[in-house]
Amino acid sequence: MVEDTNARDASVDDAIPSFDLRGLEPPQPAVAILTLIDGPDCGDAILVRLEREPIFLYPELLERGWRWELVSSLPGDVNLRLTRNLRKTE
Repeated sequence: MVEDTNARDASVDDAIPSFDLRGLEPPQPAVAILTLIDGPDCGDAILVRLEREPIFLYPELLERGWRWELVSSLPGDVNLRLTRNLRKTE
């Protein structure tokens, strides 16, 4: 189960939903993130807290039209901001 957490870094927007995925064994964090962003209730940005940088997730995010920003990174505590790429209508 994905935990929505209120623990946020000072540089993080409080309006963005945050999910603490630490403690999950690979590939569960990546699966949880993909489930979140593919879900009908996902907004245009989420924050995720992980134990390690999810390098194998990045190609999947790109394929789904999402980008990532490393907010902070310490051993065992990686914070990412995931943002949906918004397309301009012509």
